[in-house]
Order: sequence, then C-alpha cells, then structure tokens
Amino acid sequence: MCRDEGSTWSISRLLHDGQTCYSSLVALPNGEILCAFENGKKTSAGNIPLDRFILE
Repeated sequence: MCRDEGSTWSISRLLHDGQTCYSSLVALPNGEILCAFENGKKTSAGNIPLDRFILE
C-alpha cells in the first residue's frame, strides 16, 4: 500500500475545492469512474455528492 497522499498517481482530478472527508471510488465496465465523498461549507461533512467522469 502506498501512503504518499497520491503524489505518485499518474492522473489526478480536483473534485471539490474545500473541506472533504471520506471518499469511495468505483470503476465501471464502460470506463467511467464514480466518486462519492463528504463535503460541507463549515466542516468536512454535510453533503455527499456523486461525481462521474472519464479519465481522458
């Protein structure tokens, strides 16, 4: 397991510019990636958006 805060990942994407906490990723058979994560205005929790994207 690599614990370098993602600095060695070859691809990155900013999903939220603010406080966040726990996230979950899944890769779909069609190549799409889904990411659910907690975020909020005053704390890192409060909302759980689901972002969908393709790594291109």
